Amino acid sequence: MRQPRIMSRMFLLCGPAYSGKSTLACALNARLDATVVSLDEINENREAGFGGDGLADEVWAETLEIALDRLQGVMQSGGDVVVDDTNCYRWLRD
Repeated sequence: MRQPRIMSRMFLLCGPAYSGKSTLACALNARLDATVVSLDEINENREAGFGGDGLADEVWAETLEIALDRLQGVMQSGGDVVVDDTNCYRWLRD
């Protein structure tokens, strides 16, 4: 009989724009039934913009708080999580 996993796994994806992070996040989600937390998606849903171009530091700080809240919830429930964009400004990634 297979032992249940007690701890969550977190996969952090970071890299240059259009390098395949979101594609990999979707593949991991499909294979592992993990929750994907995408900072770009959070910004888009907040109508703050997509991809982080030209966003003020304050907007990124709010986005980070939302992402951390989501991560905490998933991790407390024991689920796996994929973080698509590891809290890194676009100018720094590029």
